[in-house]
Parts: sequence; C-alpha cells; structure tokens
Amino acid sequence: MAVAWRLTPAPELIDLGDLPGGIESSTAQSVSADGSVIVGPGTTELGQEAWRWTAERGMVALPDHPGGIVSSDANAVSSDTAGCSISRAMAGSRSATATPIWHFFLARGISHDGRIVTGRARTPEGHETGIPLHLPPACDDGRDEDGDGFTDAPDDPGCADAQSDTESPACRDGLDNDGDGAIDFDGGASANGGTPLGDADPECLRATRASERPARPCGIGAELAALLLALRRAARRAAA
Repeated sequence: MAVAWRLTPAPELIDLGDLPGGIESSTAQSVSADGSVIVGPGTTELGQEAWRWTAERGMVALPDHPGGIVSSDANAVSSDTAGCSISRAMAGSRSATATPIWHFFLARGISHDGRIVTGRARTPEGHETGIPLHLPPACDDGRDEDGDGFTDAPDDPGCADAQSDTESPACRDGLDNDGDGAIDFDGGASANGGTPLGDADPECLRATRASERPARPCGIGAELAALLLALRRAARRAAA
C-alpha cells in the first residue's frame, strides 16, 4: 500500500486519500506554486487513472479519453492558481489526439497559464517526437472546468468572455482568498449550490474579478512627492 501525502507548514503529513476501487495506491507527482492543487496517478478497478486534489474537493479522477484501455498519468499542474483557482492538470493519456493524424500520448509539462502542454506525440509514420500542444482557453474548451454545471462562455458566470483562462476566478470560487471573512461576489452561493457560505466580499464588484484584494491605486503621487522633496533639499544646499 502506498498513498500520496502533503506536507503542511505545521509541519504535518496529510494523507491525500485514494481513488475509489482497485488497490489502495496513489502517488503525488506535481504541485501548484501556491500548494493548493496536487496531481498524480492512482489505481481504480478500471486501471491507472490520473487525479487532481484540492482541499475543497479532495482527490478527483481526471477524465480519460474514450476508447482503448484506461491508462492516464498526471505529471504537471499549471502554477497560475491566483488567477485560476481551478488549475488545469494535464493527464498523459495514451489515446489523446492532438490533430486528426498526430497522436499526443504523453504529457510531461505545462506552462504557467495552463495553455501549452509539452510531451510526446506519434507521427502518421509511427515515429515518436517531442511536441508542444496548444490548449484552448478554459472558457472555450467544451468542458465544465469548475464542476458548477455550466460550461464555457457565455453560460458560465465565471467567464468574462471566451478567452478567459478560468471558469472560477477568485470572486467566484467559494473561498475566502484574502482572509477578510467575506467570500466572493455573492457570499459563495453560486459555488455552493445556491447556499451562501458567508457575507459577500465588498471588493468583488463582479463575479469575473480575479482577486478579492483591493485594487492597487494608480498614479505616481508618492514617488513624485519624494522626488520634489529631494530636489528642494538639494537646492537649499546649493544656495547655502
């Protein structure tokens, strides 16, 4: 028996659990930059399946491509969980198709924004080669990325438009991301089946906002004031 675990700042080892069915076996292979998303392979009654873990949803199997045996492995996870709370883990499925004639069968790495996956592909002649696979934005990929029952723009309220890279921005992810006791634009109701989890965050003026923190003020007022003070002091020294 081997199970995946997570080391907390305490420090404490936390068992991430196991996929249902099959032998108890899971391996953590990659973690997002903020530690909120972990991916790896596990075993079910169907075979080896890739999984994705978050504190909110636990260990969840990633979908396998139709046809052939069930065999997938998650090797990497995008690091942009600040703007993409549901980070896109890439499973190295042996039946994934990049184009009608090229077969992308093994994923090894993923870019910071989750849009480019690197791995191995098989050419029409049967030769294997390295290849980058460009993925569509999360709000235009035909998948319900955040599991809320809505898919892509304009149906998913978390999608500002079809080019958005997340269906679940910070102001609509059901989490108190800034620790102020308030959650999302609607108190977390839309991410919790319609039931609010708390008070609405006053900084979330719209569901698609990528941060619950106050916006930084624009301008150079403070910098300009410091520069003027320095120039005034220099002028005084020169006059003396």
